[in-house]
Amino acid sequence: MTVRGSEARRQRKEQAVRDSIDGIMRDTRYDRLRGLRARRALVLAYGLLLVALLPAYLSWGAMGGTAVMVVGIVVLALLRVATRVVADAPPELLDERQRALQGSAYLGAYRVVSSVAALTALVAFTTVLLSADPDTYPLVVGIDAVTGLLLTVIGLTLAAPTCVVAWEQEHI
Repeated sequence: MTVRGSEARRQRKEQAVRDSIDGIMRDTRYDRLRGLRARRALVLAYGLLLVALLPAYLSWGAMGGTAVMVVGIVVLALLRVATRVVADAPPELLDERQRALQGSAYLGAYRVVSSVAALTALVAFTTVLLSADPDTYPLVVGIDAVTGLLLTVIGLTLAAPTCVVAWEQEHI
C-alpha cells in the first residue's frame, strides 16, 4: 500500500463524513422530531430503554436483552437525526454556535455519566455493606447480568452528549 493510496482513502472517508453530516443537517423529513417536546420524549424513551436493558437480560436472557437493545439503537438513531448530529459531528464541520453547543453538551454529558457512575458505585457499596456478612458476601454475577450492565454503560456513554443537546436546546 502506498502513502498516496492511504491519503486518498482518508480524504474519501472525510468527504463521506462531510456529505453525511451535511445531508442530515439539511434533511427535512425528520422536522417533526426536531421540536423540543419530541426530542425530550425521545430522550425519556431512550432512558427508559437503558433502565430496562439490565432487567431484560436478567428476565428474558439474551433474546429479550437484544430486543430492548435494538429498540434503543433505533431511538438513539432518531435522537441523533433530531439533533442534526451536532453532538457527534467533527468540530470543523460546525459553525460557531454549534461548536459552543457541542462543548456545552460534552460538559453536561460528563456530569451525567460521572453522576450515574458514582451513584452505581454507592448502591453497590451500600448493598454489600448492608448484607448479613460483608466479608463473605457471595457476589455471583452471570453473563446476562454483565452483558446488560456493560451495554447499559456503553449506551449511556455514547448517547449522553446527544441526549443533553436534545433536552436542553430550544432550537437545533
